[in-house]
Amino acid sequence: EDEDEDEDEDEGGEEDDADEVKSTGTGKDVAAVSFIDMNKAATEKKEGGTLDGVLTPNQRASVAELFAKKIPEKMVDFHKKLGVVFLITDHESFPIYHPCEDSSWLPHRASLRHESRRPGIKAHIVRTESRGPKSAMYTTYVIHVKTAFHVRGVSRRFSDFAVLDRKLRAKYPNAPELVRTNRILGTLSPGFVQERRQQLQDYLDALLANHQLAHSDIARNFLALHGVMQDTASMPQPAPESMSGGAKEEGIEQEETFWEYTDNSLAEFLSQLSQCKSARDAPQEARLLNKVGLIMCEKGKQTEGIVHLQRAVSSSRLVNDRRSLLRCLSNLACAHFKFGGRLLAVELLEEAIELAQRLGDARAEAGCLRVMALAQAADGDMAQGLKRMLEAGELYASVSDVRGQAATKFCEGVMQYDLGNSVEGVTAMEKSLVLRRTLKDKIGIAEVLNRLGLALVDIGYHLQALDYFERALALCQEEGDVSGEASTLRLLAYVHFAQVDGDRKMSLQLFERSLALARANADVSGQATCHEGVADVLMDMDDSKLALEHYSQALLLRETRVVPADPQAHTRHIQLLRSKLSRAKAQVLEASEGMSDAEGGDFLWRNNAGLGALDSDGELAPIAEGVENRAAPQIIDTGIAYYKELATNAVSMALTKLWF
Repeated sequence: EDEDEDEDEDEGGEEDDADEVKSTGTGKDVAAVSFIDMNKAATEKKEGGTLDGVLTPNQRASVAELFAKKIPEKMVDFHKKLGVVFLITDHESFPIYHPCEDSSWLPHRASLRHESRRPGIKAHIVRTESRGPKSAMYTTYVIHVKTAFHVRGVSRRFSDFAVLDRKLRAKYPNAPELVRTNRILGTLSPGFVQERRQQLQDYLDALLANHQLAHSDIARNFLALHGVMQDTASMPQPAPESMSGGAKEEGIEQEETFWEYTDNSLAEFLSQLSQCKSARDAPQEARLLNKVGLIMCEKGKQTEGIVHLQRAVSSSRLVNDRRSLLRCLSNLACAHFKFGGRLLAVELLEEAIELAQRLGDARAEAGCLRVMALAQAADGDMAQGLKRMLEAGELYASVSDVRGQAATKFCEGVMQYDLGNSVEGVTAMEKSLVLRRTLKDKIGIAEVLNRLGLALVDIGYHLQALDYFERALALCQEEGDVSGEASTLRLLAYVHFAQVDGDRKMSLQLFERSLALARANADVSGQATCHEGVADVLMDMDDSKLALEHYSQALLLRETRVVPADPQAHTRHIQLLRSKLSRAKAQVLEASEGMSDAEGGDFLWRNNAGLGALDSDGELAPIAEGVENRAAPQIIDTGIAYYKELATNAVSMALTKLWF
């Protein structure tokens, strides 16, 4: 009986190392490869070609032209308003507002669940190969190893698995045990090989499910992952760039954290404020006024919050503390920005920029320009906001602030893409991806990969989009980013559903996994989106009865519990959901009454709860009961065509993006 399948283990091990060259990838950092180059490489069908191929400058230019032609014509709203959310970061015990676009993943960093972290390594035995002379045949198992940054193939023999098991169990007593199926010497029947292959796959799955074992040097060497980015235990934690409080050493990234306060913090700060007035401690008074103002703004007390922030500005002027004044001006501007006074916010930011220039603090000036860019974009002037964002990026580059460059490049890409400049937008996001890889900012990398995946969906490259989303998912799982994981699962579910020959069952499973995470994370909007997505897939699978339940749940959540960032878009989405609900009800009714399609027709455009034609003001007008809208399109009940047709005729093209 031979448990190691071959007596000659040393020779087998040497041959296996050479077999790493015959891999599905070269081991190069795939995520750093140009997005446009990747599209070109994916279309080339050269034998042995990979996604890591390098293109010539001429090829690169032609790809850009092809990409521009590939982008479908879409309605661009040049007055679109960028949604913005406001976070508070703690900088040297001085809290400051940090605004970012509403879809940013920056808030995810405040709610990471380290206990939920999972290794971002996947290993699948894709095939077996028989090698060696006929007198001494042996079997190798070809393993496809994939991380967020690498794709490669390695060949291993059973003897290599046995060595791995022995080393791991010697160092980690809790390591899973390798099952050894005995066989008669010299027999390599197909049934035995397949049985052992499944046992080895189960062993790999158990091994990679353990974060400690998966990232051990022993396992990484076995999977040929030496030199690949390690897990975050040895990484600096990424932090958002913000207004600097002074000069930094070049190349040193200063860590920042989110500012936290409790229900008792406000009373405590007010008590300390009274003591400062008695002691005439103006510098400390300015700090406390700033903290009280921020807490009141966060609690919705607009007037009181702004008054305290104005007093903080006055106190800083009184003691001639220009650093404190710079921060207080920025916070006051953000408070006005948050509550709708964007013109006043821009005026205050201009004063802050002048002060930063007098101080010679380019990083602080860049931070003010970035906030101003978001304020202008939120006010509907996306072009002017983009101009300011470019200026901020140049200033960050001048002081070698990589984190600031990465953030501004990403915002620049989002703005360019929204303005219809697709190639420029994708290029900027790719640059942000490279910068975030330099920082080893895994959540930031996942955010960019998701955005690039959506761009791939726009031009019909669904397989490449799946690859980007899967890489982002691996990073989210590795970091314990439950919100990012839920969002990425929804996008994966959508892509599987949108494909003509997509896997509907897989789409349902992904939506259900995302729904479970959204519930655990108390994400009401995510729950509503998942219910709607599940219902869409069920409608495509002709299960209108179950779809009706999910549509009803999605509508209930959106109408009662979702706080809309854009009330107008929220209203349109509610109307779209009601139309889907009416359509599901109509199909259930047709099925129960046994009506044919010719007899029943499509109830969507004749139902008083459905979408009607646009009225003269561009608003959606419901159709009166029993009156048929002859101008309504014929709905194509297959895949994404339904949404495109509906969006073209009843709602803005931008509404299709709202589905995400």
